[in-house]
Amino acid sequence: MAVGESLAIVPFAPGGAAAELQALADERMRLERLVEFPESSGIPPLRLRQLPGAALGAYAWNAGAELATFVASRFDKLAGLRVLELGSGTGVTAIALARLGAKVVATDMLPDLVSLMEENIVANGVGLQDCVATVYSWGEPLHGPLGNEFDLVLGSEITY
Repeated sequence: MAVGESLAIVPFAPGGAAAELQALADERMRLERLVEFPESSGIPPLRLRQLPGAALGAYAWNAGAELATFVASRFDKLAGLRVLELGSGTGVTAIALARLGAKVVATDMLPDLVSLMEENIVANGVGLQDCVATVYSWGEPLHGPLGNEFDLVLGSEITY
């Protein structure tokens, strides 16, 4: 480019080359994502709202879906299993396990992500009594539902 020239990059345009690039964007970059699971898992698809650019946990990462699929394959029955998930973000793992009957407490240190989780829990037809979202920062005293006993404690991509 010559001095004095300017270039505008519009990443999300309604048409043209930018729109073609947008069509190729990974679903993590979108406000909503459909997460599908293997039929053998018994987990129905989840439609999750995301907050692109807000935080790493504001996306429905594939590892969360893989973790839910793995847990579903390792337990004969999830109904009534008491699960604590650390660093739940959008809630993909927690919601998937709750859809299979687990009683889940899903945590994140960011209040905005806990609100997002609650929205996703309700939007996917899970009762807030079956999947509780709560703020928790590691090392802080346990409070509310975190004081309960759990059969399984899990986390996916929670350290970087």
